[in-house]
Amino acid sequence: MNGYEHGRARCIKVPHFRNDVRVSWYSKSPALGVSLGVQIPLEAVKIKGRAIRAWDARVDQLNGAVSLAKVQDLHTQMDYLVAEAKKIKGLDFHNDWKVLTILIGANNLCISCEDGRKDATPECFEAKYRAILERVRNEIPKVFVNAVPMFNISGVHAQQQTSDYCKLIKPVSNNECPCMGREDRDRAAMDEHNALYTRVIHNIASDYAAKNYSDFAVVAQPCFQDLPVLALEYLSGVDCFHPR
Repeated sequence: MNGYEHGRARCIKVPHFRNDVRVSWYSKSPALGVSLGVQIPLEAVKIKGRAIRAWDARVDQLNGAVSLAKVQDLHTQMDYLVAEAKKIKGLDFHNDWKVLTILIGANNLCISCEDGRKDATPECFEAKYRAILERVRNEIPKVFVNAVPMFNISGVHAQQQTSDYCKLIKPVSNNECPCMGREDRDRAAMDEHNALYTRVIHNIASDYAAKNYSDFAVVAQPCFQDLPVLALEYLSGVDCFHPR
């Protein structure tokens, strides 16, 4: 989360998400709450079938990103972000402006080809997205929200086919994203749903713009919209699936 106060940038990292927006774009001021170092996906590490935990606040700080999360999981991340934001030294939680970046939907897309999955419909995506934004508006004072549409993750499949290693471990990514590893029609269904999710995000942003709140705004940021997966090197060298 990157925020502003009294005409000068004061940067606070509270994304759902990733540490992709760099403080240097806005300010030479030190960032508050930026995730530190490298974090393994703790929620994916299980002992006797149970995850250890989703976050290590000493490392994640105000980065609430969780692997495998769907839009309906944002409330749990919100619980973490609000609790941790109130602990950050140097942040006036009630009076400092904050920027919240939301990038969500990939894991909904990964099941969108399956018949009967109500948790991947555009209607479900919209309802959950609107609900979390209203919660942000009511629980975090003074917020500018970057609502970021998802890139076409189905394109990961084509890049995986260019590497013998990626082909070898393909069952791993197929487990993470079932629709991507199936037929062309399933990947087409992912792209169709992604276009609908993107439309939802733009419509929601327009609705909030019309409301013209003095302490809350939502802007659709199309930086990843319709973006193809350009090359294999943009993907993790470990699982050939997650972005670097």
